[in-house]
Amino acid sequence: MSISKRILAYLPGIILFIIFLIMGLVVYNDYGISWDEPLQRNLGAQTWDYIFGGNRDLFQSRDRCYGPAFELPLMFIERAFHLTDTRDVYLARHLTEHVLFLLSALSFYILAYRLFRNRFIAVLAFLLIACFPRFYAHSFFNSKDTPLMAMFIISFTAIQVAFEKHRPLFFLIAGLVCGYTASVRIIGFILVAPVLLFLLLDRIQGAGQSRSSADLLKKAGVFIGAFLLSFFVWWPFLWSAPVHNFNEIFQLINEQNSTRLTYQSGHQSWTYLPFWLSITTPILWLICGAGGLVWVVIAFFKKPMSFVANTQQRNYLLYLYCFFGPVFIVIYTNSFLYNDWRHLYFIYPSFALCTLWFIERLLRTKIRSVVIVACGAQVIASVGFIVLNHPFQQVYFNALVSHSEERLNRNYQLDYWGCSFKQGLDYLVGTDKSDTIKIALSVPPLYNNIMMLKPEDRKRILVIDDMAATDYMLIDNRAGIREDFARFKTVYSVKVQNSTVMSVYKLR
Repeated sequence: MSISKRILAYLPGIILFIIFLIMGLVVYNDYGISWDEPLQRNLGAQTWDYIFGGNRDLFQSRDRCYGPAFELPLMFIERAFHLTDTRDVYLARHLTEHVLFLLSALSFYILAYRLFRNRFIAVLAFLLIACFPRFYAHSFFNSKDTPLMAMFIISFTAIQVAFEKHRPLFFLIAGLVCGYTASVRIIGFILVAPVLLFLLLDRIQGAGQSRSSADLLKKAGVFIGAFLLSFFVWWPFLWSAPVHNFNEIFQLINEQNSTRLTYQSGHQSWTYLPFWLSITTPILWLICGAGGLVWVVIAFFKKPMSFVANTQQRNYLLYLYCFFGPVFIVIYTNSFLYNDWRHLYFIYPSFALCTLWFIERLLRTKIRSVVIVACGAQVIASVGFIVLNHPFQQVYFNALVSHSEERLNRNYQLDYWGCSFKQGLDYLVGTDKSDTIKIALSVPPLYNNIMMLKPEDRKRILVIDDMAATDYMLIDNRAGIREDFARFKTVYSVKVQNSTVMSVYKLR
């Protein structure tokens, strides 16, 4: 394909990227600071100070087991633009995180087009990422899980290109990208095995540009070398003692998981993940994704050689592996999940690719028009929710659970990261003209979102641990209405799908 034809093929994705980027520039300052954001920023700052100042506080941090690869670019932006006010710092973080998210959606468009050669499917691929309600909100304030999902998408694209081109340069790029992904979160190491397996299959099949073992060994060496180099460079904690500190990362992860299990009093049911995925994914994508998973497995057993040879279908072995593999690891190791299924958001691209497989096959049938209309309706519904419930898209639940009055509030965690405290604080500084606004101590997200206020408004907020001496109380309804505050007057509240997400009570 010539360069001009390739640009024309990718043009719809580029246009969508520009449209969503403009939207992001309009709304990015509406999102609050999540519970973990200051912790993530601190990890980036400690890593930065270790690199450029030799400060070893990083080696005492409880978060040193988490990859800093995405926090380092965020810290670079903060230092390069001399951002010192907390509001400016977190606004820059939110915008940067969202840009990566949109770049991954564009990468997903490119991958889908390369797999299916169908612009409709490619456009749908972009929208499956960009218009997933929960992901859209998380793309601003979650520098843990959405960047990992974004890098899995970009890694998938790099791997597909490498095996289609079958030149060392592209295996070098794929190795660098996958190594960076692993340094965002250690789970990125699962990308290595399928690449090596595909190279082995190519040797057996005689596929690629060369049949020689030496050529394929060279490509494997280039990929592994680039992967390890990228992983090592982006994780400075490893620099002083690579093997010892690498083992320490796993020990810390296991210790923290054991602590969470103890805190939550026991074993977590294996149904937690499928349940939360089922009630937070738009229904049509859920149905088509489940159907696609089954269809791909059946297709493999019917014609296994079409998945073994270096074809576009073989990529689906990678996607099945990256979907079922992490799920099996979580169940086998009894890893604890919480806050919906955000820890495994990175399996969604694999699920979405099965969704596209299912839809593309249906487009070949007589119900093509029905499929197109249904997809359009689902996209409109998702966009409608994003617009009407801005900026609380993270509280999305599909129709599989009841949206009756306060039903979600009583049964599920809603704004578990407390971003909605921003809107409560905005309300108070906008309506209460007092020089000092006294707020009762509640939870860390209250302090986090005070940092998001303008400096002149920030000075007016006083948080004290004495309800008798305060004027207001802000509560995020993480699980259930706070009946103990029912006697106070509610002056402001956020409601999504008929359930209260956050309330501001006037105490005096």
